[in-house]
Amino acid sequence: MPSLKAKLEQALGVVAATASGAPAVFYGADSDEQVRPCFVCEAQQGREDDALTGLGNFYMGFRVTVKSNADIQTTENPVNDHDARVSALLAVMQTDTLAADLAAGAAGFHCFLVRGLQLVPDTQGRSFTDTFEGEAYCCGADIS
Repeated sequence: MPSLKAKLEQALGVVAATASGAPAVFYGADSDEQVRPCFVCEAQQGREDDALTGLGNFYMGFRVTVKSNADIQTTENPVNDHDARVSALLAVMQTDTLAADLAAGAAGFHCFLVRGLQLVPDTQGRSFTDTFEGEAYCCGADIS
């Protein structure tokens, strides 16, 4: 049975893949295999809800990173290409239905809410990354 972390990563990947012109999607465990441009979906350490201990509801940190590299782009302006990928990702991640979209993205998984969203851009040399971070309140069982 997949872990809650794996289910959240899968759900993030399903949602990210719906972005217009989405590049390849990779997950935390296989991020060493990535080819740029790509989206990398990672779930992080979670903590159980203090008010509902024993029910299996966790606050799980997550990030979806858009990675690009100017040296392997095929167009004249790789920064514009990267920015277009970031905009496309934000269009599917910054919605009122994100929790429901994530819940639909993996079997045996439910997401109640998403909070603490932020976008963290970074440039290192000719590599560009923009990381969309947040926290999902979720459980590993389908409650529908």
